[in-house]
Amino acid sequence: MQGVPLLAIADVLGHKTLKMVKRYAHLSNNYKSKVIDELGSYLFPKC
Repeated sequence: MQGVPLLAIADVLGHKTLKMVKRYAHLSNNYKSKVIDELGSYLFPKC
């Protein structure tokens, strides 16, 4: 939730799958909402 991609965390910690990272990553609903807003802005930019 500090803005580091899960794939990067998996690589640094030596996890072979994202499943292992997800076991320890617990994302809050507020964080998920921010991610959705950012993706929406990226995918559907205002003209």
